[in-house]
Amino acid sequence: MNIKGVGIGRGVAVGPVIRMAAPLPEPSDAPRAESISAETEIARVEKSLALVNADLNRRAEEAANGDEGAKQAAPILQAAQLAAENGPALLAIDGRCGSGKSTLAKFLAGQLGCRVVHTDDFYLPLAARCANWQEQPGANIDFIRLRNEVLQPLLRGKTALYNAYSCAAGAFLSSKPFAAAPLTILEGSYSLHPALQTDFAVRVFVTCPPDVQAARLRAREGIRYANFVQRWIPLEEGYFAAHDPAARCNFVLDTAEIFV
Repeated sequence: MNIKGVGIGRGVAVGPVIRMAAPLPEPSDAPRAESISAETEIARVEKSLALVNADLNRRAEEAANGDEGAKQAAPILQAAQLAAENGPALLAIDGRCGSGKSTLAKFLAGQLGCRVVHTDDFYLPLAARCANWQEQPGANIDFIRLRNEVLQPLLRGKTALYNAYSCAAGAFLSSKPFAAAPLTILEGSYSLHPALQTDFAVRVFVTCPPDVQAARLRAREGIRYANFVQRWIPLEEGYFAAHDPAARCNFVLDTAEIFV
């Protein structure tokens, strides 16, 4: 199994990559047919969960015996599986830009059959940000909306309904339902910011050395790389210094040798 890639990107990669599987279809929200008894439906769900559990065990075993990247991801898969068995639960992936948070999230989602929420969808519109937001780590993220509209409903087993904010369009996108599941992944910078006040069953911090980060961001961002050096990286490092999310994580993954 190969999970090599260049963090998140726009179809640009350096070196060998693997194309992730197409996303799973969203579960139907249609009510149970009256002709089907509650007992029959419960038995069907229990059988399905047993099959899913067996499949997750198989995938975790395969990962443990795979290449170096898969081996390092195997303990995370096993922890995520356990969390899903006791779900609804959340897995958070925080870390440095260019370290491979989105790549790891896609890999885990593909292995676990779960969906991913991105902190990038919860940027605050410029008009709603405080005057000195560029000096405050995380001040560009709407933590309250992320927590109240998505994370808390999912933890209660409820469907979340939210509008992702597009910085490129400068507007909110159409709302879409996000069905609850045994496990949901939250990935992106500030995923473990204390302002979220959310209980994550599994917490992962992804990192890489500065030279690796620089090479990946240059390849991914092109002319926008300077903006990362001047603004986004210092803000992230300020967040790490102030709150040390890595110290509160179950797993710290250095991707220098496994994502290229």
